[in-house]
Amino acid sequence: MTWSVVRGPQGPPRTDGLTPEYAGPKVLMPICPLCREEKTPTEFRDSHIIPEFLYEELYDKQHSLMAVATAMPALPQRRHKGIYQKDFLCADCEGQLGKHEDYLAKRLKSKVSVVPSPDATRFSGFDYRQMKLFQMSVLWRTSASTRAEFGGVVLGPRQETLRAMVANDDPGTWSDFPCVLVANPSMQARFGRQLIVTGAMARDHDAQRVAVFYFGGFFWWFFVSSRAARSERAPFFLREDGILSIIRSDDPPWPWLA
Repeated sequence: MTWSVVRGPQGPPRTDGLTPEYAGPKVLMPICPLCREEKTPTEFRDSHIIPEFLYEELYDKQHSLMAVATAMPALPQRRHKGIYQKDFLCADCEGQLGKHEDYLAKRLKSKVSVVPSPDATRFSGFDYRQMKLFQMSVLWRTSASTRAEFGGVVLGPRQETLRAMVANDDPGTWSDFPCVLVANPSMQARFGRQLIVTGAMARDHDAQRVAVFYFGGFFWWFFVSSRAARSERAPFFLREDGILSIIRSDDPPWPWLA
């Protein structure tokens, strides 16, 4: 959270017509990074940066798991509470994003229909608004988090555009901050779901700027550029018809994963 200065009440009226001085001490009030509203400290909640339901199966008997940051791949860390940030969002915003998480968690446990396709595995029946806002909220959390593991996720001026859209529950069109899920057979054979990579910026095959993560057994490629519609992967972006695509790639985005 960030903080703003709130001045005390005004003093008594002045006889010279000038504005009365503010009396009393100045008080620091925390500001929620998503809604940008001042809140009391007790209104803030701890928040998982990557939603826990996507990796809760990774916990061992001690309720810990292994995570790797792209900035320090040789130093995996064991965690007991997942990847979360203390007092990150206000209760209202945490609840707002939680609705999109609940949607996907329930959707993954229900029966999905496979749409025949030669170039990808496609699933129908997804709620575009809920699924897109879930994807966008994960990207925004990683970019807004102050945790060192996400220091490599830098969106530049696009971060404010993304924040406003997530705060206003606006999923935008299919080309606004789209995401592609990528299945890598060698990674799945080597790690299955037993790995989280916390993300870094990269370039796609056609030089599109992307933020790449690995969790839930898939790579998640978040396209940051406003030119995402021109990407060669655009046919695999989530569309308003609710079809979610998963494509296959044999090349990991980071050499140390090869």
